[in-house]
Amino acid sequence: MFKWVKDVTRRVLRRMGFEVFAYNHRRIHELRKAKLLGDLGITLVFDVGANAGQFGKRLRASNYRGRIVSFEPIPSVFTELQACAARDPAWTAVNLAIGERNGTSEINVAEFSQVSSLLPATGVSITHSWTATTRHPIELRRLDSIASEYLRPDDRVYLKLDVQGYERQVLLGASSILNGVLAIELEVSTLPLYEGEWLMPEMMSTIGERGFGVFSIDTVAVDHVTGRVIQFEVLFVNDALIKVRCDGDAFRG
Repeated sequence: MFKWVKDVTRRVLRRMGFEVFAYNHRRIHELRKAKLLGDLGITLVFDVGANAGQFGKRLRASNYRGRIVSFEPIPSVFTELQACAARDPAWTAVNLAIGERNGTSEINVAEFSQVSSLLPATGVSITHSWTATTRHPIELRRLDSIASEYLRPDDRVYLKLDVQGYERQVLLGASSILNGVLAIELEVSTLPLYEGEWLMPEMMSTIGERGFGVFSIDTVAVDHVTGRVIQFEVLFVNDALIKVRCDGDAFRG
């Protein structure tokens, strides 16, 4: 009887444009992420490309209580991030861009600040409006050169990148600390949304060569006309440092 009611309810909701899933980590990417953070005993999250602190807020909402170090280069957006982090003693906001070298650069600031990038937008698919930007000077640092300011000897590190096509450069500048990072979260594109960005095959191959395996994948952006998925969020785990049981439950290595 219950199965019949459930099936009928699903059919009705689908006709209305809705889908219902069981709310557990086997179905929901965000719950898998929260479970991974807990199972790995993460104590420090490097939040690269923090914008106004949206990711940090989601971490706290998912019951992560460890330290967060958030990097955001755009001064006006950093002010919002700083105000958010100021209310949390375990959250540090840093006004820097993270990349492949130490020095200065310029960022393309879009009206919708979350799509701003050190790389110019290509304008393909849904990104036409992203090309209307202004250039702003910023400070750029390799994560390898500043990580020691925040790392403690027993830290268990999670690296999150939301840098709009600049992932390759960030990873090049973090080649040393990657050996000790337990998990990486980043967005990968199937079409070039920014000039010179690595697409999904190159990114998956490069991170795989560093000993990281895919833990979970979720859809981020879809072409509204064709239905093609143009960007995914991927969670990777460092299989050289942790063990993952066949049922998918991670435990501390």
